[in-house]
Amino acid sequence: MSSFKKDSKVNLFSRLTAALLLAATPCWAGDGMPQGAITFIDATDCDADWSTYTDADGFFLIPLTSDDSTWGQPVGSSISGNAFELPHEHSLSGEVNVGNKDWCSSTATNTALSAGKPGNQNYSGETSEGITNLPWMRLLICEKTSAPSSGAATPPSGMLAFFESACPTDWSGTEDYDGRYLVALPSGASPAVFGGSPVDGTSAPSHTHDYSVTFDISSQKPALATGCWNGYAKSNDRTATGVTDAAETGFSYLPLLLCKKD
Repeated sequence: MSSFKKDSKVNLFSRLTAALLLAATPCWAGDGMPQGAITFIDATDCDADWSTYTDADGFFLIPLTSDDSTWGQPVGSSISGNAFELPHEHSLSGEVNVGNKDWCSSTATNTALSAGKPGNQNYSGETSEGITNLPWMRLLICEKTSAPSSGAATPPSGMLAFFESACPTDWSGTEDYDGRYLVALPSGASPAVFGGSPVDGTSAPSHTHDYSVTFDISSQKPALATGCWNGYAKSNDRTATGVTDAAETGFSYLPLLLCKKD
């Protein structure tokens, strides 16, 4: 009788242990995302059935569903490390009218005259280096390498995911977001397009600046005899305004197909 009770206790312990191990094991592995889906993962490594999508390393992801020739073709240089400043310069050029000064004197004099040439004068130059200083967060990007797991929950309708080629079954390509950087909205807000023109998959975004530059036209005081002198620029400051040449912002990107769950 004693031996029977001992064996029963051992058998019960074994069953409880097996039950606990089964409870700790998920009923299915993987997830319901389709093969080829590309998305951000808040982790240091991709999960099982996913692999690191290295083509996107250092690039923003941009949806460009309307032009499949651009998919997977990076634009600009990869942004490495913490290079968030993205320095850039602008060139500028234009024309400024410095005026004309004629001088006549009946007696010898010592007067202030500009040594420059009169009329319209061309100028050109470079702005000092500016920085974009864009606030961003770097995240791991992973690509699904296997088909959806049997029994896994289906992704919700309206979910967006990037792909390198055609949209999978029950997903549709959408051009609503083409050529634009995606920015998160707070709960309850409606999606909206804002900012400049969308990128085309061949060039990075660029911008210009209005400028105002002042030229200091100095004067000299030569000793003059009697008579008239023509063709001197007027002294004092002259101001020129204009728009700089366009410069890229450094927002390098990788165009991809964007699909929405039906």
